[in-house]
Amino acid sequence: MGLYGSLIIIPTPGQKVVLPQEGDKVFVAIIQDWNHDDDENELYQKMLLGDFDSSGKRFPETKDPSGAQYSRFKCHSGLINGRGRFYRSSTVHNDVPLERFEVEENKDYRFRVISAATMYPFRVFVEGHRPIYILASDGFEIDKKEVESFIIHPERIDFLLNADAKIGTYLLVAGNIRRISAKRIPRSRSYYSL
Repeated sequence: MGLYGSLIIIPTPGQKVVLPQEGDKVFVAIIQDWNHDDDENELYQKMLLGDFDSSGKRFPETKDPSGAQYSRFKCHSGLINGRGRFYRSSTVHNDVPLERFEVEENKDYRFRVISAATMYPFRVFVEGHRPIYILASDGFEIDKKEVESFIIHPERIDFLLNADAKIGTYLLVAGNIRRISAKRIPRSRSYYSL
């Protein structure tokens, strides 16, 4: 319920950093959780009393896999760069076009992932690409770390993707890591094409 965006500070020449830092081989992906129906008064009431479906049944409190509570709110959908699907049921959604990142085969690309989420952490990965390489966290370069995915909550993580898979379309996925009873877990998805 406000404006947000990215502010990228490029290191000065001579600093030891992993390239690329800017240009057509760098993408920004802002991840956000988005609840559709809530104003600040309604959110306050839900914080106190919980959230209920149309039949009056309370949604379970959202927790991480360790049992730590995140929120009494249901996460409606996730967004990448302001785009994402809102599922009204397990098969019906709003048909919004997803964010696209165009890459070339066998080139390295830096993705600057920024979490603008308010309540939920997300697990981020690229379908069909293992591994990806973490390069920086909260603006600080780190030794390149090979991972299959990472978890992000209000912070910034840069990762390197080598577009070495078969030519096609792959999903950049930000899946909510909350634990709830066998219900659909909202995900943000974004395509990138080789």
